[in-house]
Amino acid sequence: MEAPIGGSPITSIYKEKEMAQASRGGSKNSRTTVNKQKFFCSCGGEIQLKQIAQSGKVRTIAECGNCKRVERRPSDFN
Repeated sequence: MEAPIGGSPITSIYKEKEMAQASRGGSKNSRTTVNKQKFFCSCGGEIQLKQIAQSGKVRTIAECGNCKRVERRPSDFN
C-alpha cells in the first residue's frame, strides 16, 4: 500500500472516515447525540415535564411522579 502525498495511509483513512460522517445529513454544529437531563424532587421522585393547554395557550409544567407536586420549571423543586 502506497502512502499518499502529505501523510501516512492511516491519517488519510481517518480523514476519509470523518468526512463521511460529517456528510451524513447533519450540519457542522448539529447535535449528534441527545442527552436527556433528569431532574429529581426532594422526595426522591423523578420530575416529568408536561404540556397543558390553559386559556388557549400551551404551558409547560413540571410534575413530580412520586408526590404529584407541580411547579413551573424543574429547577423550582430545589
